[in-house]
Amino acid sequence: MPAEKGLLRRFAVYQAERFPLGVYALLMAVLAAGAVGWTQAARAAAEPYPWAALGVAFVALLGFFFQLRVADEYKDYETDRAHRPYRPVPRGVIRLRELAWMAVAAGVLQALLTLWLAPALLWALLAVWGYMALMRWEFGVGGWLHGQPLLYMLSHMVALPLIFVYATACVWLAAGEHAPAGLGWLLATAYANGVVFEVGRKLRAPIDEEPGVETYSRLWGIPRATAVWWVALALAGVCATLAGR
Repeated sequence: MPAEKGLLRRFAVYQAERFPLGVYALLMAVLAAGAVGWTQAARAAAEPYPWAALGVAFVALLGFFFQLRVADEYKDYETDRAHRPYRPVPRGVIRLRELAWMAVAAGVLQALLTLWLAPALLWALLAVWGYMALMRWEFGVGGWLHGQPLLYMLSHMVALPLIFVYATACVWLAAGEHAPAGLGWLLATAYANGVVFEVGRKLRAPIDEEPGVETYSRLWGIPRATAVWWVALALAGVCATLAGR
């Protein structure tokens, strides 16, 4: 699709392939409701449900995941041009700069909602953005880190607990309280679930492997990659159980 076509039309094509809004909106609603609901239960507060916190957490989480997607588009641009030219960015549907401005616009909305809900919450927002920036530039050691696939994955998964700190802080920090007991287990659950998702999406049958595209099934072999997935799933279950106690 030529770049001269309307931006909204081109973004509709992009999001359908790379960031399906319906799917992500549903997922973010579940994550935000889980984070806010868990925090409210952990506080044992006799007060109305914090709907404002839920709304802010939902919008912020949707923004975070879109910003992560845009960061990945930048990081993977050369690889996509060489090995996945069918993707929207390398085939010219939308420009990286246009996606970057959309990510900035999402950030402005996140900041405004954060300041509206609780100015003290800004530090949690900045922490997520700061870590995403480190991920975007691969901590300044991208060449070395790419040779350490396990460390690469584990370092990038730290973003998920930080995002959950923000989502839960929409309740406890906005109320002027300290973090509730058990938050560490919830963050560990988020981390382990991130590993489950990341390994799972890069676990492929041999016929589905693409030249030049790294997957854990190719790097480690299907048995080992599957074992890592099962271990992460088990850890996520244990951490979730402890978080709910």
